[in-house]
Amino acid sequence: MTNFDYIKNIPDGPNNPSVDQPKMKTNTNSINDLIGVDHITFNLNNGGFHTDIHISPQGADPAPFAGVGQLYTKTVGAPADQQLFYESGGGVINQLTGGANSATVNGFTFLDGGILFQWGQYKITTPDTLNGFFIITFPTAFPTTLFSVVATPFFTSSTIATNKHDWAGVNSSLTTFKIAFVGFKQDDLFSFFATGI
Repeated sequence: MTNFDYIKNIPDGPNNPSVDQPKMKTNTNSINDLIGVDHITFNLNNGGFHTDIHISPQGADPAPFAGVGQLYTKTVGAPADQQLFYESGGGVINQLTGGANSATVNGFTFLDGGILFQWGQYKITTPDTLNGFFIITFPTAFPTTLFSVVATPFFTSSTIATNKHDWAGVNSSLTTFKIAFVGFKQDDLFSFFATGI
């Protein structure tokens, strides 16, 4: 990070301007350099426009400011990373970003408010026929809480008429869930959606 030198109360009235001239030069150069951070600087087209925005992370949520919204970053999650937050004038906080995502068949993404949304499609390869369930690992672990898991058979046109299944999700954790089954066969498919934080 850059430190911009700035000398207050310059020019000083009692001084001869030639005495304060080096300090005034320091100040004007610092103003120019400061404007140039994340902005198009002086003497260029679109001067003053942002080029990007760097936000230093806060150690905690700021205090609410009545009638004014606040946009800030804070380090959260595991692994810890900087995320974007918005706090309303009434003190309502929404997490706007959530870190990594995976746009694949078995993937996940974060929604507004820090909600983690996951999905997947799995083929039954080794169901536990003795105990009547099989265990699925989520694409990524839920950091704090799992709200729900919904699983459905994934039929093709050739299997929909012959495959009949009964099942229920049981014993969910932050990393896995179990599916109890009746009538599943080797290579049957199912898909799931899960939400949490």
